[in-house]
Amino acid sequence: MTIMVQDDPVKEMESLGSIQDQTWLNADRILRTIFYQAPENQSFEMAGMQNLVNNILDYILGSSYVLFNLQRISAYDKYTFSHSVHVCVISAMIGSMMNLGRADMEILGAGALLHDIGKIYIDSRVLNKPGELTAQEYEQMKFHTRAGYQALKKRAPQSLIIPRMALEHHELEDGSGYPMGLKGRSIHRFAKIIAAADVFDAMTSARVYNKPFSPSVAIQRMNENAPVKYNQEVVACLKKLIMP
Repeated sequence: MTIMVQDDPVKEMESLGSIQDQTWLNADRILRTIFYQAPENQSFEMAGMQNLVNNILDYILGSSYVLFNLQRISAYDKYTFSHSVHVCVISAMIGSMMNLGRADMEILGAGALLHDIGKIYIDSRVLNKPGELTAQEYEQMKFHTRAGYQALKKRAPQSLIIPRMALEHHELEDGSGYPMGLKGRSIHRFAKIIAAADVFDAMTSARVYNKPFSPSVAIQRMNENAPVKYNQEVVACLKKLIMP
């Protein structure tokens, strides 16, 4: 079934400066948080890692395709915007540990930053509901994956990889995810990275409906669910980043 999503006309990005400033602040904060207790003998060089993430963000912020959709997220829901930045940075670090090339890293970073674009089509009362969602509300929330895919593919540069990440970032290894119930190799490898980064940031962030877990508890719970739910290699890389 085709999901029809109304798209706004492309406008001039008048608030480009403010988007860049807030993005850099959030990127710096998550980097400092994740590496706060990193030992001096860490297997990767932290300054080089931060430089890599900065380069990725610099690239994606130079894309009108990314900026147009990022502005829409920021205008609709501030938490979703901040969360998207965090997921982008964490995904980039995981991708680096998996030895992805620069071209792949740029696509991964852009897809991670826009993975939740479909949430702008979800009723804000459902999106920020403090209590448990009803079955009907949960179905509405799940719609954000298809909505994001439809919105992004209309302006996808060259390929459908970025829209596919929006579509598949809630798919799980055992087929219990949504919206299509994909399993294992059927899920794009970038979507698997974003899925882990997405869950980790959600578990360690304070929301009106839950208290945050510590990074060590969050990664322990994710590790217990790998490889049934999450890709084992991706979680192993995330664990190497977090546990020290």
